[in-house]
Amino acid sequence: MSEAKQNYRVIVVDDEPLARLNLCALIKKDDELEIIKECENGYEAISAIETLAPDIVFLDVQMPEINGFQVLEQVDLSKIPALIFVTAYDQYAIKAFEFSALDYLLKPVEESRFQKAVGQAKFFLQQRDLSSLSQRLISLLENNKTPPKTQPIFLERIVIKSIGKVLFLPVSEIEWIEADDYYVKIHTAEQSHLLRESMNELEKSLDPNQFQRIHRSIIVNLSLIKQIQTDFQNKSVVILQNGKKLKMSRPRQELIERMSVRKTIKSDKTFE
Repeated sequence: MSEAKQNYRVIVVDDEPLARLNLCALIKKDDELEIIKECENGYEAISAIETLAPDIVFLDVQMPEINGFQVLEQVDLSKIPALIFVTAYDQYAIKAFEFSALDYLLKPVEESRFQKAVGQAKFFLQQRDLSSLSQRLISLLENNKTPPKTQPIFLERIVIKSIGKVLFLPVSEIEWIEADDYYVKIHTAEQSHLLRESMNELEKSLDPNQFQRIHRSIIVNLSLIKQIQTDFQNKSVVILQNGKKLKMSRPRQELIERMSVRKTIKSDKTFE
C-alpha cells in the first residue's frame, strides 16, 4: 500500500502580478503543495492568514500601504507555521529572520532555490507533527496516577528531535542548560543537545527544587554543584562536580547557596 500524500496549504502574497504568477507556477509543480489563496496586498494577507490557517506563507516584503513586516505585526504568528519571505533586495534577510522566517527568496525566484526553501519548510512541518505525536506518546508513557490539582507538574523527560530519531531525555541526566539564540543547549555528562525552546518557558517546566537559574542565560542542576567561588572582582562562579565553571549573577548567589545546602541535607538523610 502506498504512503498517503502529505498536502501543505499555501498562501502567496505579492502585489506584482507577474511575480505572483511565476511563484504560483513553481508551487503548482509540487503536488504536495496546495494554493488556498493568492493575495495582492497586505490587507488581503492579514485576512487570509487569520481565517485560513495555512501551513506555508510566501510573503513579499515590499508592498504599498502595508509591507510584509507590517502584515506580521498585525497577525498571530502562531498561525504561520512556515514563513518564507520573497524580496528583490537581500538586505531584508536579517530582519526576515527576526520574525522567525524559515528562509527568504530573491526575485526573480530560481527553481532550485525555491525547492530548497520548500524542502526546509516541509521538514520543519514534519518535525512539528512529530513533536506533537511525541508529546502524546509521553503522556501515554507517564504514570496514569493523577496528582492533586494543587501540586505542580514538572517535566520528567524532554523530547529532543534530530534527523531520523527522537530522544526522550530524563531531566535527571541534565547537568546544566544555556541559552543559544532561539534555542537552548542542554548539557549531560555524555553530550549536548539543542532544543527549540526559550529559557523562560523551559525554566517554568522544571522542578525549582532540582533546577535553578544562576544567570539570565544559565540553568543548573542543584545536586551537581560542588562549590561556589567569588573572585577578586567580586564575581561569582559555580563549579560543578565535573569541574565545569559557570558564571553566576550576584543576586542569585544567596538563593543558590541556601537551596544547595538544603538539597545536600536531604540527600544525606536518604543514606542514613
